Parts: sequence; C-alpha cells; structure tokens
Amino acid sequence: MRKCVTASLTSLAREVAEAERLLAIVRAGWDTLNNLHHQRDVQLAEGYSRLRRGNSNEVNAILNNTVLGLLNSKGRRDNAQARREIEYNPKLALKLLLTNFLSTN
Repeated sequence: MRKCVTASLTSLAREVAEAERLLAIVRAGWDTLNNLHHQRDVQLAEGYSRLRRGNSNEVNAILNNTVLGLLNSKGRRDNAQARREIEYNPKLALKLLLTNFLSTN
C-alpha cells in the first residue's frame, strides 16, 4: 500500500487557507520586495555601483537600507526629493540621524 505524503505550504489551518487568501499573502510579499528593490536600485542607483572589493557591496546595501529606514521613519516617501534636499544641505542628514538616535534612547 502506498503512503500519501503531503507538503505543507503554510501553517494556516486548511479551513482558512483558501487559494485567494494564499495568493493575496504571496502578492503582498512580492509588492514589498519589488518596492524595496525599486528604491535601492533606481532611487539609490545601487545597480550602477562599481563597488567590488571585499564586503563593499554588502556594506553599501546596509547603508542604503539605513538611509531608506531613516527616511521612512520620518514619513518621507519621495526619497529622490529627500536626497536632493540632503545633497543641497548636508546638515539635514545629521539632523535626521540625531533625531532618530535621540528618540530611541
């Protein structure tokens, strides 16, 4: 007699794991990933980086994620505009860092 083996795709109970719900969960994850990719690759030009030595790519990604996290924590959604403002007035970057640091301590 052959034993039936099933793979588990989710921890949701069978009663609530409907196809439409699973599809919505997967699409939400992809939306988040695509948005982050767009911000890092297009707005921060990560794809054009020529960093190739050691862990420089990973360090650059960490710094880019930090920048995006700081901007998002302040409710900034137009990162391109925020970058232009900071490039024009670098003291804004220091203010952004200090207000986030002081508010968490």
